[in-house]
Amino acid sequence: MTEATAEAAPAEAGGVAAAPRCGARLRTDGTCPLPPAAGKRRCFQHGGARGSGAPEGNRNNWRDGFYSRAMKAERRWINGLIRQCLQTLTEIDGS
Repeated sequence: MTEATAEAAPAEAGGVAAAPRCGARLRTDGTCPLPPAAGKRRCFQHGGARGSGAPEGNRNNWRDGFYSRAMKAERRWINGLIRQCLQTLTEIDGS
């Protein structure tokens, strides 16, 4: 067997039916017959497109840093300052 026929032999053995398929469920009670996108499990129509999916790491829904450690600490500091101001005002009114 030559190199070209050795590479083609596995595809010919199972034929096109043995190639991996997208497999996404369709509205017509079937599965998607398209091959998956490179490096993905689904075809380009069902989420296998380049750049699709959630961002890497913990950057999901990271927009303004509201829940970041620094912002939480700043809110705690501001709330403590407000409590101190209210307590001082209460002491002044009570005198």
